[in-house]
Amino acid sequence: MTLVEDRQSASSRRAIACSLYPLAEWITYNWWFLQSGIRSASSTTALRAGRLSGDSNRIWQRHCLRAAGDGFLWPNMFLLPEDSNTRLLWLSDRGHVENRPIRFLTQGETVVDSKGLQQVLGGLVEEVIARLSDLGIESTRLHEEWAAIQETDPEEAAYCFAAARLGLDPYSEAAKYESGILQAADELEAELLNDFLSAVSPEKIVEDLRWVAAAGSEIERMTSTRGGDLEALSAEVLKRTEPGPPTLWRRGYADAQALRRTLGLDSTAFFSFAEYLDEAVVPAPDRGLQAAGGSRDHLSSRVVLGRQQRESSARFTLARALWNILFRPRKRFLVTQGQTTRQKIERAFAAELLAPAEGIAKIIDGPPYEIGMDEFEASEAHFGVSPLIIKHQIENQLTPL
Repeated sequence: MTLVEDRQSASSRRAIACSLYPLAEWITYNWWFLQSGIRSASSTTALRAGRLSGDSNRIWQRHCLRAAGDGFLWPNMFLLPEDSNTRLLWLSDRGHVENRPIRFLTQGETVVDSKGLQQVLGGLVEEVIARLSDLGIESTRLHEEWAAIQETDPEEAAYCFAAARLGLDPYSEAAKYESGILQAADELEAELLNDFLSAVSPEKIVEDLRWVAAAGSEIERMTSTRGGDLEALSAEVLKRTEPGPPTLWRRGYADAQALRRTLGLDSTAFFSFAEYLDEAVVPAPDRGLQAAGGSRDHLSSRVVLGRQQRESSARFTLARALWNILFRPRKRFLVTQGQTTRQKIERAFAAELLAPAEGIAKIIDGPPYEIGMDEFEASEAHFGVSPLIIKHQIENQLTPL
């Protein structure tokens, strides 16, 4: 990650010489954000393409090492929490910039354990503070910020984490939303709360909580005769599911393939929800809330959509809901625009369930990189999904790396 080209000597070296103080300070200022994740899938895509940077961008300021600044050129590396894991994404510098003596040459991506990373970052801060003490330097901003974090009790830490999930600085931006945050924590169990906070707007948090309650009431009122069928289907597909694929996306793909095998559907067969789900619409105040479902007491086939959608979008949302019903029976859930672990598995499951990569390959009948508009439109029409789903399936599963 620190392989650089030195502009003056026109040679490369594998290390940079920087004061660790500004990096330690950056870690403390962004401590809660470095545990809470980013809220938009499009942001991650933009990061990989190198299009997201600049002092005005909050993701850059809160998740990129380069934002530590203070006169030093840090690696352009993003720390992107994804619940139990954190994705590290670093980008190369495409060319020399005036007044910059070096440029970083490599780019890459890897996933590390979030708790382990948190310990490493905390350890770095502790070592910097210890070094300052050795030099007789006390009472810096770093000392103050780190002491405040260390003194945070579990209840306050939960509040800080919730605020960061909403994209708010717990100390300077969250105060006016405090009552809504506390209400959400009181009304929603931990996993539901995590998904909720990752998707809603702070300004609409109370309205959104009312929608969650209204959706739950609608689910209880809806009648259904499909619960028994789903009980048997859930039990059968769980038996056929292969244990723990290495990535979230592959887990979603594997779950979808297991369901299609259970139902005896070949890779080109159209998937219909008519036999499995009942749906209703209760308009949500926030577009981040796409659907709700589940029950505390029994496996429920009832799903409430947050808005009317065109057919292809509704099918994708229902497929995400079906994953929750089959693979997490008897649990309440939200389908959202958030980027939590479960939401990512749902998306991969929905794509593979509705438009299997193997089925797309059969329809296009040729190399994916040679697909024409006719084959592309034929795949969309055949599977009843949006063009974006076909595009993602081709790029993620059919195009060689």
